[in-house]
Amino acid sequence: MDCKQRDAASEQLLERIERDARDQLKRGTKLAGVKRFFAEHNIPFHSANSYVSGGIRTPRCGPLGCDSAAALIGVRVELDADGTVNGEPTVTLALVTNCQ
Repeated sequence: MDCKQRDAASEQLLERIERDARDQLKRGTKLAGVKRFFAEHNIPFHSANSYVSGGIRTPRCGPLGCDSAAALIGVRVELDADGTVNGEPTVTLALVTNCQ
């Protein structure tokens, strides 16, 4: 897969996760639904305090002078004391490079 194809595939994955998070992780969603979302997107599931979060890497084009790059797509969801979604999900994208 060439550089442009990797970037396009990464953007499509990000858009799908953002759309699905908005649709499936609405306020009131129970913990079982949150776990199902993470499992369906192959995102490892971590919980700390009142948040559930996880992230996956996807290949990207590296900036000039870098061997490789990856995008880290992260998802974070706030839960109440009963384990129910209590806020809007947050989906982030961070670029990780291997420059030597």
